[in-house]
Amino acid sequence: MSDRKPTLIFLIGRLNFYRLFGTIIDEALRRGYSVECWHEASQPRVGSRDYLYPDPEKAPAFRHGVPSHRKHLSFPEVLAHCRELGVSTVFSLAGPDHYGDFAMPPGMRWICLQHGMDVFISNPLNSMIRADAIMVMSPFWIDYALQLYRAKNPVEEASEAAFRAKCHVVGFPEADSFKSLEASALRAKFGVPPEKKVLLYLPWDKNVDFGPWAEVFSFPFRPHRILSRLLRNPSFLPYFFRGWHEYSIFKAIKAFCDREGVLLIVKSRKKAMDGGFIRNGAHSYFLDLSDYPPTIVELIRISSLCVHYHSFATQELGAAGVPALCVHLDPFHAKERGFGPFTSLMADKARNFFHWEGFSKVLTPPELFKLLKRASFPEIAGTGSPGAESYQDRYLGLTDGLSSSRLLDALEKIPNATAVSAAAVDDVRP
Repeated sequence: MSDRKPTLIFLIGRLNFYRLFGTIIDEALRRGYSVECWHEASQPRVGSRDYLYPDPEKAPAFRHGVPSHRKHLSFPEVLAHCRELGVSTVFSLAGPDHYGDFAMPPGMRWICLQHGMDVFISNPLNSMIRADAIMVMSPFWIDYALQLYRAKNPVEEASEAAFRAKCHVVGFPEADSFKSLEASALRAKFGVPPEKKVLLYLPWDKNVDFGPWAEVFSFPFRPHRILSRLLRNPSFLPYFFRGWHEYSIFKAIKAFCDREGVLLIVKSRKKAMDGGFIRNGAHSYFLDLSDYPPTIVELIRISSLCVHYHSFATQELGAAGVPALCVHLDPFHAKERGFGPFTSLMADKARNFFHWEGFSKVLTPPELFKLLKRASFPEIAGTGSPGAESYQDRYLGLTDGLSSSRLLDALEKIPNATAVSAAAVDDVRP
C-alpha cells in the first residue's frame, strides 16, 4: 500500500476564490503536496463581474511553490482526472451536489471549506453530508447551520449526527495572511505616509436588492429607478429627503476625515458600480489588486477604522481587531425594510455578527451623522477593539495564523470514507 500524499485539487469557480484558498494552497505547497487549481472556463467573461473570470494567467503567486493550473468546461472533466490520479482530494466552496449527480470515483475525497454563512444557505444538508469533511471556522457555525436546515425541513437525528461528524473546526484560513504582512511595506505600496491614520470605506453594492429602501440608499445611482420605487413606496420619501443615502453618508465621512487629518481609502469592486463622488472624492480608491494576499486584508492591516454596509469583510476586520461601523437604515424594524439573507445573523440586537460590543456597531444614517459631527477620530477608533477576541471566539475560531496548518492536519487524519489506496485503485482501473 502506497503512503504517497493525494493530489490536492482546488476548484476555482471565480478568480477571487484564491482569497479563500490562498493560504491553504501555500501551506500545502510548503508540505510537499502536489497542488492543482482547476479554473472553471465556462464562467461569463462579460458584465459587471467580468473581473472575476478565473483566467489561469491571472492566478496569484505563492511563496512556497507553483501549483499547476488547468481549465475545465464541465465538472465531468474533473471527475475523469480524479479517476486517472487514483488518489486525490478536491477542495470546494460547495457541497458535491452543487456540481450535479455523480458518484465519487475511488480514491477521491471531497472537502468543503466554509467561507461564510453562504455555504449553508446555498447547499442542502444532504449535499454537505456527502462531503468527506466540512472545514468550519468555529463551533458556532455547526449549530447555526443546523438551525438553518431545521427552518426548512425536519432534520433526522442520523443526519444531524452525520453532519456534526463531518465538521472540523479549523479557524479562519484567510486570516493567516495577516501574519506575513508588514504594515510599513503595505503603507509604501498604497502610498500611505507612516504617520497617517486610515479610515477604510467599503461602498454600498448597487446591485444588491434588499427592498425599496435599497434603491433610495443607492442615490444618485439609477435616479429614474429610484424615483419609480419612491412613487410606489411613498413611505420612503422622508428618508430620501433627509439624505439617508450613500451620497450624504460619503460626504459626511469625507468631511470628518478632512477635519481629523485622516486618510480616507476606499476599497471597492467593479460590481459595486460606484459613482464619481466616491471614485474622485476619496483620498485613495482601489479595486482588487490581488486575490492572494487579498487586497482587502492588506488594507485592513493598515487601517484604524472601517465603515461599511453589512459587508462580510466584518470577518477580516474581526480577525485583525480593527473597529467597524456598519451602516443600515434600521435592521431591527419592519421586515420589509430588509436585511437580505443576513436576518438570521441579526437575531440578537445586543450581540450579533455585525454588532459586537467593543468591536463593531450597527448605526442608522442619522446615528452616524451625529457621531461624525460630535466625536473625534481617536474617540471612535480608540486604540483597538477590546471586544474582537470574544467576537473571534464565536465566529472565527482561532486567528493565530495557523488555520491552514490545522486544516491540513485535520485532512491527514480524516478516515478515507471514499478514498482507497493507490494499489486498490490500480486494481479497478480499466
